[in-house]
Amino acid sequence: MNTPLRLAATLLALLSLALCAAATARDLGDSTSSIDIPRYGYELGHTLHVKGYQHYRFNGTAWVGFNATANLYDQHKQEVCVHYYLLQADALGRQPTWESLPNKMRGVLCSSVTCKSVAQVGVDQVSIPCVLLKSTQSAGNEKYFGGVAFVRRINTKHGLAPISTKRAHEGDVKKSTYTCDYSFYLPA
Repeated sequence: MNTPLRLAATLLALLSLALCAAATARDLGDSTSSIDIPRYGYELGHTLHVKGYQHYRFNGTAWVGFNATANLYDQHKQEVCVHYYLLQADALGRQPTWESLPNKMRGVLCSSVTCKSVAQVGVDQVSIPCVLLKSTQSAGNEKYFGGVAFVRRINTKHGLAPISTKRAHEGDVKKSTYTCDYSFYLPA
């Protein structure tokens, strides 16, 4: 094969690999193997859409995440749950928490789940990572969170820490809006 043809073939192969990598990074959704639920023994309970904030505090040199607050919506776009961090991680390392909003008309009692992150994978350069979290405690009604074993954060958009540290003072707090979907898995 002559040199120009070999160069063209090499460039075409590299371009194909780059396009595949970009497509994979854009559409991690349920194909993100490092945050897959264990293959057997668990089933999807439900998936809720999220609109919320990632909270960052400036420590003198960088912005560090310390909280998240969000509202979770069902398929009818009704707010059904809230998401927040416990003020301090306990001995089991748990901190991210989801809590249902009681609704007597729909037969939903209060329930909650607190988790610990076990794996994550980056989505793109402008969004928080997709995450697999394992339940360390769940309580209450099984309509939403009672009995939840795993939570997956997928389809993330935005939510990263501020880029600039100029004019930031130690202790300053900033919120970064984000959206995603949380899928909640129960033992089968």
